[in-house]
Amino acid sequence: MHVNFVANSRLIGACASGRWRQEAHQMHPRPPRYALPALILALACASAPLTAQAPPTSKALEPVITVGSSDELRQNEDAARDAEADAARAVDEARANKSQSEARLDIAKSQLETIKKSLDLARKEKREGDRLELERQKGAQEVRIKLLERSRAVRNDEIGVEEAR
Repeated sequence: MHVNFVANSRLIGACASGRWRQEAHQMHPRPPRYALPALILALACASAPLTAQAPPTSKALEPVITVGSSDELRQNEDAARDAEADAARAVDEARANKSQSEARLDIAKSQLETIKKSLDLARKEKREGDRLELERQKGAQEVRIKLLERSRAVRNDEIGVEEAR
């Protein structure tokens, strides 16, 4: 116990003076480089005869993987095929919904362009009642387009989810 205290105090003093690496190696010398490979070789040689002489147990003959009956395997295979077919149908349906959403968006954009042209014409002809009605329709159509763009984004996400399944 006293020796450890002396060694530790030497190490602490050495740390303060900046010589801690030199004194630490003197107290605990580093093992030679060939020590670890020699130790591994010795352990491998010592354990090899022990494993070779071990008597076989009855558990060594037991199957590692238990396989169900052929009916169970067929049922599992059919269920997997059905799940795959359902997933393919869901992806196809999501893609169809996306294409419908894109078509609705294109129609709404062309209707907005028509409303804008009619609005410009109403301004030139100074038809105030028509102009107010067309501005209201234009605002409603712009809101509808934003909604359809969000719907398209949802459909894209839906396709990603279905393909991930």
